[in-house]
Order: sequence, then structure tokens, then C-alpha cells
Amino acid sequence: MRLGLPFIEHMLELPSAITQLTELQSLLWFDKVAVDKPTKGFNTMDTKFDDYFTVQEAASFIGVSPSTIRNWDKAGKLKTTRNPLNGYRLIRQADLDAILRETDEQYESANGLLFDIGEKKNRPRTKFNKAKVRTRSVMIDSEVSQLVHGDCIEGMKSLADDSFNLAIADPPYNLSKGGNWTWSGDGSLKGFGGKWSKVMATWDDMPMVDYFRFTVLWLSELKRLVKPTGSIWVHGTYHNIGIINFAMQLLGIEIINEVVWYKRNSFPNLAGRRLTASHETIIWAHTGNEKRREYYFDYETSKRLVCPEDGLKKPDKQMRTVWDIPNNKTKLELKHGKHPTQKPIRLIERMLKLSAVEGGRVLVPFAGSGAECLASKENGLSFVGFEIDPEYIPICETKLGSKATSLKDLQALQEASTELALETDSTSKLKPASIPSVIKWTGSKRSQAHSIQEYVEPHRRYFEPFLGGGAMLFLNASEGAVGGDVYSPLICLWALVRDTPDAIIDDYRKKWNQLQEELQGYDQKQKNKRLVGFPTTYYKTRERFNKTRDPLDLNFLMRTCVNGIVRFNDQGEFNNSFHLSRPGMNPDRFRTSLEKWHARLSGVEFREGDFRQTTEDATAGDFTYLDPPYAANKQRYAQDIEPDTLFGHLDDLTSRGVRWALSFDGFRGESDLTHDVPTDLFKRHIYLSSGNSAVNKVLNGPVEAVRESLYLNY
Repeated sequence: MRLGLPFIEHMLELPSAITQLTELQSLLWFDKVAVDKPTKGFNTMDTKFDDYFTVQEAASFIGVSPSTIRNWDKAGKLKTTRNPLNGYRLIRQADLDAILRETDEQYESANGLLFDIGEKKNRPRTKFNKAKVRTRSVMIDSEVSQLVHGDCIEGMKSLADDSFNLAIADPPYNLSKGGNWTWSGDGSLKGFGGKWSKVMATWDDMPMVDYFRFTVLWLSELKRLVKPTGSIWVHGTYHNIGIINFAMQLLGIEIINEVVWYKRNSFPNLAGRRLTASHETIIWAHTGNEKRREYYFDYETSKRLVCPEDGLKKPDKQMRTVWDIPNNKTKLELKHGKHPTQKPIRLIERMLKLSAVEGGRVLVPFAGSGAECLASKENGLSFVGFEIDPEYIPICETKLGSKATSLKDLQALQEASTELALETDSTSKLKPASIPSVIKWTGSKRSQAHSIQEYVEPHRRYFEPFLGGGAMLFLNASEGAVGGDVYSPLICLWALVRDTPDAIIDDYRKKWNQLQEELQGYDQKQKNKRLVGFPTTYYKTRERFNKTRDPLDLNFLMRTCVNGIVRFNDQGEFNNSFHLSRPGMNPDRFRTSLEKWHARLSGVEFREGDFRQTTEDATAGDFTYLDPPYAANKQRYAQDIEPDTLFGHLDDLTSRGVRWALSFDGFRGESDLTHDVPTDLFKRHIYLSSGNSAVNKVLNGPVEAVRESLYLNY
């Protein structure tokens, strides 16, 4: 395509628009969109951006995802320049150079060299250490549908790349121009009774350049958000469809088909000065390109589809690009209110049947009165819909049976996710052994924590109701995180780790020194005889703890008992023995672990209570990890639970829009210890290796490999 000056002047009829269109073309070209070299008169813009990188180029060069670059920009870590027409970010060479040098100073590059960022074509690639930045895209729950009151362009910027299977856009047609007219229905126009009026709304009346810019902005977001395997459907008429077609080609969105929606019951032309407008145009497109056509199309359904109202569609015949679908809406569609450009559900359902995957996620940037959202819901799909006009929000809420989220709340969630994305604590991405051991608790997830973490979704607040040794908390500790347990001494100890670590280490050092003095008086043969009550330091501490429940005593017992296995008798008393061959961790080493934990726990709240109490204020956007005592384990713990009670609570969390992960039973050796978890509770069931069973080895004998179940509701 070659954009000559006469063509642009003729199209826009605004000389001032030429510069804006020039910038658009230059910037889109810079973002690797297929636009030919501009003609003379446009090349003054070429040199302006020679020292800028696009998000994609910067991400590829440094070795992070584009979402990370965007998060850095939002948090002020990396300064970017915005394209005034399409909102794309551009990064100056000097700024990218600075952040690259900063990261290279902390993490050795693959070849151990710093390099000139200006050598763009032949530059060596630095392998960026992913421990430096934990990339987290903003989350709106992909299973729980969401209606957002606010500007779709601003809202869509908060959503993660490739997070939708389908988008249906019914944008303003920009036809609210000229004079007003009404049809009272008093005349004898059969079948067209009632009051008719021309749509005259501010949201539907923009100068042509503004409308073009607006179109490029929302289409750019759709291109980013819809997967290459997905589809984009866009409604229009002759007023706007050419602009949409043009913008799609500029952005590299390939058009699959142009569908003519024939409205046989369209309103007649009353002036008698033109043909009766009896169709609208629908563009079906995808975010790949001609070399990457991965979009989903249910061809067999398109042939078999029975459409009794469509005089052109014959059963078992290929579907054509002309759809004969009346514009009538059912009483149910109009029951709670309507929108002047509302589409019939049966039209939207045809799009869904052709291109929606089972259980997919639909993006609706212009929700109006919620027709597309309702059709998605009724067809088993989740959706995220945006509507800026407050007049239609109550209609959508009533129709969909859910309250709208404000754009402010959405952006607050985005900011929380950005903070998580910018965490620089490298311990969160190191080997499992790097999670410091501070509180030893049976069933610890230190060996699995990083494997589980791979499945933890972006979230606003983190909840862990069966806290135990807290390995997962170490990876997810942030302001507002909540850890809880029904066992009071454990929660008190965690609070001490957060608030007064010196008190813990001083008490531990004192008891540890007493223990070492006592052990030095006996040789190994005497120790192996397992003298009753020896060493007295340990057993006196155990006796005292069972009376007072002092958390400092619990800390010492956990660090010196057999294999660190926390075990209680029927009376709730700690009853494990002293580990003669392991006299506890050296206090200086223990201080190091304690200080690492103390640094992580600032802002974390600890709650004494059961899993329901710990998560009572968890809401949509939050994440809960649950690691309860396993149903198949016969050892004695401080808390036993009824699985059905737990399952009921999980169902409640899901209904609140909370994402959760549950570790619960699995395999030990060849023994299947999997508990029957209701299949309607979870979306995925994963087995994770956790090494050999330490408890079984100590208490029952054989060493057996363990694979534990992880259940996810997303």
C-alpha cells in the first residue's frame, strides 16, 4: 500500500490530519506492522525515531516478555514515550541502555560482556536472569466473568497479552451527524409502529481523524489481547467499516471474511432519495497473519447449522457470507432495557458457534446493554465486557445478574499486579533448597514450592490458611498477604518471626548451648542407648511446652525432634522424641535463615483460626493456597478436617471469584492415596513429585517416592 498525499487529503479533507496520519504510519511501521515505505513527504519522520525501540524489540533484546516492559513503564522503572495515535510505547535507546547496564551489573550476561546497544542488527543477546523480575500480567479471572464500567481502551491496557479466545466488537458507527428526525408511528407504515428516532449521541459523533485514531487504539488492544488461535468479529456499516478495514490492514490483522448481515425487516427509506439500507457489515478477522493462520473455525458446525429464519442457509451446505437474520429481539432480550444499536442474540450466537472454543473467554469492548455478554454466558463462555455509558450499566447488571467493576478498581488490581511484577527478590526463583528453613513442620512444601509456584496465577492478595512451614508464603509474601492456622502456638511463632526475630534467636541460642553442654558429657555409645529423659534440655522443654504452649519452646522442639516431624497425641500434646544424631541447627546459621524470613514478612497478617476464618475476606482477584492434613495420612496432627467441609469452602471461594490451588493426597510408591475430590470443584488435576516420604520412612519403614495432587479451580 502506498499512501500518497492526494489520497490522504481526499480521504480526510483536513490538511492538519496529514501530519497525524504520517506519524501513525511511521510509528506503525516502527512496530513492525506491514506498511510500505512512505512516499516523499513522509520521510521526515523516519529519523525522528531512529533511536527508539518498540516494546517487542526491547523485550526481545533484553530477554523478557513485553508485559514486563509495560510493567516497568507503569511503575516508573523504565521511561517510555507514547504514540499519540495508537498508544504504543516506544523506549529511547539511552533509557534501554541504562536499564540493561543496571541488570548486567547485577547479573552476569551469557557472554560476560556489555555491548553497544546501538549495534542493533548484529548485537549479541544477553540472557536475562528471570530471577531479577517476576513477570506478572494483570489478572481478571478467566473463569469468572466481569463487567467493567469505564473506557475500554484504558481498561484493556490492564489485561494480559493473549488472554482471550474471541472478541466481538460493536463500536460506535460515528453516524450521529446532521439533523435530528423522529418517526411517531402515527402513519400507516405496516409493521413499523411505535416511536423511531435517529441515534444522536456524543459517543457516536467524532471528527474523522479522532474516529480513526480511536479505531486504531481499540483495535491495537484487541490484537494484543486475542490469541492467534482466536477470532475478532467487528460490526459496522458504510459509515465506519472502511476505516475499520483500513486500520486492520495497517495493524496486520488479517481479515478472514466480510459478512453481509441482511436485515429483511430493516426500517424503510422515507425520503425516497436513496436505496433502502438493509444490511450491515461484519468483519471476521484474526490476530495472526497469512503465514500464521491458526484461528479456530468449526467448519462442520457451519455446514450442519440449522437456521430456520435464514432463507439463504441450507442444512448440510457451506455457510455463505450473506446471513439472513431478522433484527427482531425477543421479549427476554428487551425485558430489562435496550440499547439503540443492540444486536439480536441469534446473530451473536452464530459467531460463537463458528469460532468459540469450549469454555473460552470472550472480550466485549463495547458492551452496550450486554447482548454479547449475555450470549457468551448462555453458551458456557466467560467474558470481560466494558461499557462507558452509565445509562446502560444497570441494564447490563440486571441482565447478567452481577455487579459491574469500576475502572478504578480494575486499575487498582493492575497496580497491585505491577508491584508483584517488579519484585526483585531473587530467592523466589532459585532452587527449592534456597527457601530458608525457619519453622519445620510436617508436610512442608519446600521441595515442591517452586513447582507449585509455576501454577500460581497473578493476584491481588495471597491467602494461606494451613500455613505450617510456610514455603509458599515465602514466594508470595507481599503487603496484605494472610497466613493462618488453627494451632495458636504456630501462629504466635510466625508473628514473632515477623516482629521480634531477636527474641527467637536469643531463646534458641540459650537452649541450644545448654543442649550442647549436656551432649558433650556422653559418648556416642551412651547416646545410642536412648536413655530415658535424655537429654533433659529437650524433654524438660517438651514437658513445659505441653503445659504453657510457649511458641519459643515449640521452635526449639521443632528444630531438635526426630526428622523435624511435628506430631501430637490424642490429648494434643507434642510427643516426638529428640533426634540424637542431629543436635539442632547452629544458632548463627539459624539467624541467617530467620533474618531472610523476617525481611519477607513485613506487611503479612497472621490469623489464628480455621481455613474458613483465615479466608473470610478473600474476594475476586485474590489467590488462596491450601495444604490441609491429607485424608489418607493416619499420623496425628494438631488439626483434622472433614473433607466435605473443606470442599464446601472451596466451592464458596470459587463463587466469590477467588482462585485457589489445593495440595491434597496423591501416590506413595504404588499406593493410590488419592481422595475423591468432586470433579465440579476443579478445572485441573496435576501430580507433582515431592521426593521420598520422610514420615513413612521414619514411622513405617520403606522409602517410597511420593507424587502429590495439586487441584486448581482455573
